Amino acid sequence: MKVLLVGIFLVGLLAGFTYYLEHPAIITMNEQPEDNHAFYLKKFGWHAVSKIGENGELIAHGESAGFRAAGLNYDTYKNKMLKAHTYSLKEKQKNGNSIKATLYEYNNRIIGGYCALEGWTPGAVPLDSKKRLTEEGVLHAGD
Repeated sequence: MKVLLVGIFLVGLLAGFTYYLEHPAIITMNEQPEDNHAFYLKKFGWHAVSKIGENGELIAHGESAGFRAAGLNYDTYKNKMLKAHTYSLKEKQKNGNSIKATLYEYNNRIIGGYCALEGWTPGAVPLDSKKRLTEEGVLHAGD
């Protein structure tokens, strides 16, 4: 019986390690966060072209439009320092305007993000909005 339990434990441990190798951006950041960020954005169908900004953001004075669009719970991160990484995306709006993506990190883990549509107010949309934006004619279908 003990051998069976140890065997089950080892199989579970190996399965967890395999998942970690296949999903590094979900678990933790490595030495090259841009690689993890690109991987994370690709899960939503977006393609990062270049990093255009990085800063620390103290979440203290209420939710921003981007924070809401990222689907993050304000109370969870109130008075905490988050890193915000912003990328220009390959995808463009049909009118030629650019799209940027901002990813939030807390304790070296990506916790969410949003896209910002140039020329829109407020212009912040969830990362999983690409299909909807294409169907509504905001993005080129081939992007």
